Amino acid sequence: MTWDAQTLPLELWIFLLAFAILLLAYAIHEHIRQRLDFYRALGARITGYHQLINPKAEIYLEGLRFEIFTSGPRGLHSLKVKTQVEPLAYLSLRKRDFLDRLTFQKSYEGLSLDYEDEKWAHKLLEHGEFKNLIMKLFVEARVDFLEIRNREVLAGWYVKNSLKSMDEDKVTKALEILKDVLETLRSFPSAELYKANLRDWMSLKLPLIFGALGTVFGVAGGFYKYKPVCLVEMLLVGFVVLSPLFSLYLALSVFLVGHGTTKQRVVLKTLFYCLISCFFLSLFFLPYVNGRLDSSEPVQKLDRIESKERGFRHGPRVILEEFHKQKPLCEGFTVSEDFYKGAYRGAKVEYWIKKGFLGVEWLYEGLKIVE
Repeated sequence: MTWDAQTLPLELWIFLLAFAILLLAYAIHEHIRQRLDFYRALGARITGYHQLINPKAEIYLEGLRFEIFTSGPRGLHSLKVKTQVEPLAYLSLRKRDFLDRLTFQKSYEGLSLDYEDEKWAHKLLEHGEFKNLIMKLFVEARVDFLEIRNREVLAGWYVKNSLKSMDEDKVTKALEILKDVLETLRSFPSAELYKANLRDWMSLKLPLIFGALGTVFGVAGGFYKYKPVCLVEMLLVGFVVLSPLFSLYLALSVFLVGHGTTKQRVVLKTLFYCLISCFFLSLFFLPYVNGRLDSSEPVQKLDRIESKERGFRHGPRVILEEFHKQKPLCEGFTVSEDFYKGAYRGAKVEYWIKKGFLGVEWLYEGLKIVE
């Protein structure tokens, strides 16, 4: 016996939804409770929330205020300690990972190093007291990263499972060392070069905003009315069409914000988010352009049904003999439930296509059985 979602009674759907909501509520409650308990054990005062469900707290050490909070997705979740500092500069130290070794990231005392202003960074890193404090921070307090940016010093630990695995003594030790780090930084002026905030916009925010705006425009314009006959072709054409634009943007990003040792990260991060943006633009915006600006005449196509299928992630589809023989990488034609029930192997079908403004054929009229 096979189960269909449509055969489940409404009461069961309501029960499953309520059960899922209860599980989510319990998970959020435990997430918040663990953090509150951890902060209170440190003697910190709860001050609010960070990123909606992450409580944050503050703790004072000899008159210096430190903010404690967690952030990041599961797997990259981290506990962070942050405080204000006088000089405006960017410098990052972190434990080396596979990506750092693969991209030959500059190192300092076995740690991966990022900076913008080379002169300022070298002066700080060659300071004997600062070097000793950094070693103590990574060895004794066992932090995973340290960052100076936007007049703040931030240190943190990656949390693999939950805060229960974190040692409170590590946080206490880090606070004591960071107090001395702040004393050392007070004798340093601001860096002559600082573009960390602009780098965030160029490498992350602008590519995603560009992709989001294009996606909204395509959805509002009715991209679904111009469905590509082969989605794979649309994705490939989208990559070809958008690659020159994103290449120019990548070059501009490197020129404007790829200073010091940040060039590798700028290239990788910008390229990654440009590819994400390219994917969504190819799914929603370019199909709209391809169909809306198409002035070609409809062309009739005749074929026969090879097979039909119904997948877990998609509705009913049919495979055509000639079309999928010529284009085996293309997905099946999505059809209605009634068409699917009446379809059979060898049935002759017709459909109409248009060539597309970008050269990607799109479905002008859906499949019909003609015999």
